Parts: sequence; structure tokens; C-alpha cells
Amino acid sequence: MINSEPAVTDTAQAPRCLLSARFVKNASTGLSQRYSSRQLELIKAVRRHLEEKHYAMVPTYCPCGWQGEDIEIAEVERYGLPMRTVVCRGCGTLRFNPYLDNASQADFYQRYYQEMYARVADAQEYFNRQQQYGLKVLSLVGAWLQPKASVLEVGCGAGGGLAVFQKEGFGVAGCEYSEELIAFGRAQGIPSLYSGPLEAIPRGIVRPALIYLHHVFEHLDDPRGFLTRAREYLQVEGRIIIAVPDVSRIHEFNYPGGDLLPFLHIGHKHNFTRAGLERLGRRAGLQSRFPEPDPKLKTSFSHAPELWAEFFSGDGSRSENASEAVLGEEMLEYLRQTEAAYQQGKLKGRSAKNGLARRLKATLKQFAPGWKRK
Repeated sequence: MINSEPAVTDTAQAPRCLLSARFVKNASTGLSQRYSSRQLELIKAVRRHLEEKHYAMVPTYCPCGWQGEDIEIAEVERYGLPMRTVVCRGCGTLRFNPYLDNASQADFYQRYYQEMYARVADAQEYFNRQQQYGLKVLSLVGAWLQPKASVLEVGCGAGGGLAVFQKEGFGVAGCEYSEELIAFGRAQGIPSLYSGPLEAIPRGIVRPALIYLHHVFEHLDDPRGFLTRAREYLQVEGRIIIAVPDVSRIHEFNYPGGDLLPFLHIGHKHNFTRAGLERLGRRAGLQSRFPEPDPKLKTSFSHAPELWAEFFSGDGSRSENASEAVLGEEMLEYLRQTEAAYQQGKLKGRSAKNGLARRLKATLKQFAPGWKRK
């Protein structure tokens, strides 16, 4: 969906503060060492669409409502595609500006996204991984979600997350754009899966007490509009829970080990901050809090920083710890310092200095798949 508000910033006017030479357009990103030949073929096709302007790009605004200047920090994303990333001076949220228009997004997701990202090599394995994050969501809501309440997942994939709730006796429904994944989920005994966005789920099917999105919210073109629409589906006391990548802690985890570049990719329009989500929630008439799932529950995302947020209706116009401080400069300084430490090999996990080792491992894996086991 096209942004519901006019853009208030112009990327051409944003000050350029590129984090390092790695974030300059046409910089080497080591693509051939990171991705399969099929992925490289698809990346090349998407690049051609961008460079030949088959894909239309439109200006964007920060969902927090900031109406001032942004800061440009990158001209390229992790696949080497020419996409500009800016930091919102108001809340510190990162986003692409400009970004694909409606028709271009639809084409990208339908023709390239699944294979280019190598998301679902094995549907059963994918379904099992989804059950892991389903347990995380359940750990956050167990104290207040009433028995047999209805739960709705947006971007449900094969429905593995919903399977966890269904097993516990909750009513479930979900929506997803991949017809193949929906068919697989239904075959696993989850009938109420629908093709499309939130609106594809008939309102008479469920009146959910919980709507959740796991690593989906950052893909949305109009997150404020989504929260507004989701409120109409919820029960009065219902809640919305999301999990998104957390760019404010990339130095703390083995992945990405301080390397921002893997978090910048064409599918993720936004990389949110706490302040950004908090202010976005208030604009949608919702309060927010930031719960922490049980750390004992490990998922395929546990190796990387995540930010969990809960949105709910309530008295008062301000959320807990609400702040209107201008935080973009702080985020910029954090990213600069983290990039410098990454370049110097000072951070655990990935680093610029161990890039040769990673490339060697990728080469061995490509030509001798059993090398690690042997």
C-alpha cells in the first residue's frame, strides 16, 4: 500500500554521512562468496530493474511522524543493490528513501523474494522453525491471554507459529501471500489460513485477543495504517505483538557482529528503534511496552538482536517512558563507532578481518558440501 501520508523529506536534500567505504554505491560486498548461483542470478535481475527504472521509486517518510531532515548513511544494501538508507533525526529509525512503489513491490515479492532470500528450502523444516518462535510469543502472552481466545498471525508463512497456539486450545487464523506455504499449513491441520493481507481474513471468522507479526512489521509499507486497521479486528482489550530486527544492538551479538550491512536489504523497508515504535504507536492511538521473551527459548533468530514490542489501547496519551528527544544523531554516532570497531576486528563474531576465513568456508561448502562434517 502506498504511504497514507505525503513524504516530508527528500533524499537528495539529506546530508550524506556514509558510515564507511563499504556503504558507497558499487562497493564490493563479496556477493559471489555469500550467495548461490541462483541467488546471484535473481539479484542481477532485480538490479537491472532498478538501474533501468523498470521499478519505480517513491519518496518515503518516517512512521514516527518526524517532519525534519534525515541523514543518509548508505547508498547500497547487502545484495549490492543501489538503495539509499537514511536515519530519521527524530527517532533514529533507519529506512530506505526512496523505496519501491506498489507495483514494483508486488513484482519483487511475487517473482524474486522467496528464492533470492532462500527462505524456504524445506517446508517441513521451515514449519518446525516457526513453532520455535510461536513458543516465544506464547511465553509473552500466557499471563493474560484467556483460554480458548482467538489468535491471528499476519505473515504466518506455513503456520508453524499458529500450530503452537492451536495445540494449546486457542482459535487461530493467519494470512500470507505465498499460496504454497498456505497449502502446506492447511495440510498440517491449520485450516483458517488466507492468501493476502490482514483484510483477507473474514472478520466473522475470529475476533482476536492477539494479533502478532514475527519479523514481518519491518516489511510493511504503511505500519501506522496497519496498526490502525489491526485495532478494528481486535477485541477491546486485545493486543498486538511484533518482533523486528534491532539495529541498536548489532555490536552485542555474534551475528551480525557489528556489521550493519546484513540488516540493510531490499525486503526490509524499515529498521526500527524503540523510540520509533513508541512514537508510531502513539500516532495510531496505542500505548506500547517492550517485553522480553523467555531467554531459554531459542529460535533461528536468537543469534541476532531482536526488538519485541506490544501495542495496546489504554488511558492516557503517552506510553511508558515516552520521550520526544531528538535521537537520530545518537543512532548515527552509535553506527559510526560500531562500524569502526567492526573494521578493526574488535567485535566478536563477524568482523572485517575474518572475511577471508568466511569466504574460504563458503568456497569449501560450495565445492565440497561434506567438508565440515568430515
